[in-house]
Amino acid sequence: MAIASFRAGGSIAAGDAVYVNTAGFLHKAIGSQLSNSIAAGIALDSGNEGSLIRVDTDGLYARASLLNPGEDLYLSPVISGSLVAASGFYQQLDNSILGSAYLAKFGRATSTSGFTVELEPPIFINPAGFQ
Repeated sequence: MAIASFRAGGSIAAGDAVYVNTAGFLHKAIGSQLSNSIAAGIALDSGNEGSLIRVDTDGLYARASLLNPGEDLYLSPVISGSLVAASGFYQQLDNSILGSAYLAKFGRATSTSGFTVELEPPIFINPAGFQ
């Protein structure tokens, strides 16, 4: 497991999916914009702006819940810091005002309460282009 530490650019909770902005500060990741969907990992600590937050960039995170083992997890396109299955990603995108989003694989559930962090580059998704 690789751990990196960053200063928070806003409020972060342990278990939030996070990214590092161009100024080097940690923020909650979200799949609505490219820059916000290039995840750094999962926050291990909670804190407010300026706090030092540890981030797991590639290990096993065992403090989750309601997961389906073997299912891939992606950044939510509408809820910052949250992870969803592929079906949840598309459902959230369909129910939002977003015309497009970035599908960013974050990891894979290994149990009902844990997942491995397996970051992949985001893919641009434009559902309107398929109709």
